[in-house]
Amino acid sequence: MSRLCSLVAVLAFLAACGEPSAIDPDTGVDTAVPVPTIAIPWLEVRAPPIAPPVLVPCPMGWREVSVDDVSQCEPYPEGGPSTCATGQAHFPGEAECRTVGEACPAGEFADSLPPGADVVYVSASAPSGGDGSLASPFTTLSEVSWPTITAGTILAIGKGRYEGAMPIGAGGGSSGRARPRRSSLGSRRRSLA
Repeated sequence: MSRLCSLVAVLAFLAACGEPSAIDPDTGVDTAVPVPTIAIPWLEVRAPPIAPPVLVPCPMGWREVSVDDVSQCEPYPEGGPSTCATGQAHFPGEAECRTVGEACPAGEFADSLPPGADVVYVSASAPSGGDGSLASPFTTLSEVSWPTITAGTILAIGKGRYEGAMPIGAGGGSSGRARPRRSSLGSRRRSLA
């Protein structure tokens, strides 16, 4: 115990024998310790010298513009994106509006259904009591015999609006349902969204 007390006393003596301290009571900085001054030119303006990013050359179909002396790329012509007709969009890098996706088929169903494939047809405009064939499609999704649908069967849904629940998955094994979505009139409807 006496050795511990002696050690503490020696350490306290050594700590008290250091350089005199002159701590500024306002800043808490020890003014007795000299601090070297290093000149950093950009520190005065508080902004390091960073080069602006290089955003050019622009991709094909885009145009180069200068904003605050920085060259950048604009995806549309000088007047901005065009106002397009229904079913069209003005995509970045393109000169004008174009049709979104493929054109709708002239008939009730897609023109690209593979020949000889197992297809079940549904058409909102068909009379009820159909058998799911092209000649006699089902009228609603609820008429489809979901447990008989197998992997690889194509469900060809014709043009129109369809309401009701539809199981998702081969063989009707899933309990998934179409998500409800509000129409533009605010009524609650089921759709294939």
